[in-house]
Amino acid sequence: MRDPKHIIVVGGGLMGTTLAERLSQDGYDVSMVESSQERLLELSEGLDVRLVRGNGATAPVLVEAGVER
Repeated sequence: MRDPKHIIVVGGGLMGTTLAERLSQDGYDVSMVESSQERLLELSEGLDVRLVRGNGATAPVLVEAGVER
């Protein structure tokens, strides 16, 4: 059964970060996919979401981010 409160945000730019932050504050379980290791390190310092490194257009990365939940 899928968890309706789990959301995957692809991209850690301004839009993706703002969206992930607000969804997390609203009680959603958020995973963010970002391809840049440097950006992931920046995000890990201030964002309370699960971070996954990779291309969000590929199935293995989406599975790692929890798409099957």
